[in-house]
Amino acid sequence: MTLNFREKLKYMPRENGEGNVEYKFKLVKATPLKITKLTTQMLYRFMQGNGKAEYYLGVMDDGEVVGLTENELYITLNCILDCLYELDAFYNNIVIFNQPDKKYCVHIKISKHELPNSKIDL
Repeated sequence: MTLNFREKLKYMPRENGEGNVEYKFKLVKATPLKITKLTTQMLYRFMQGNGKAEYYLGVMDDGEVVGLTENELYITLNCILDCLYELDAFYNNIVIFNQPDKKYCVHIKISKHELPNSKIDL
């Protein structure tokens, strides 16, 4: 696992509903039901990426880079870690981008070794 700090994240394209990349602005009021939904979504991203996924925190679905306060960053990262724990998955790399006005964006690369069998027998 590596932790890197970088200068400002400038631009992101609109999030694609398919594939293994997910954008999350912030997850500060996550109920148990919300964590369950996020975990299911994370599993989908893992399946799209054959066990690998990437999350960008502090970024809107339209690609707008907004950033998180330090407190929002900690809370949002903990929600992502809760989902990883539920899926028996882990993070490989975290990059923290310093944004204007003491805000941060994060890029996390995550992995899951064993995926559920998605084959349907008739």
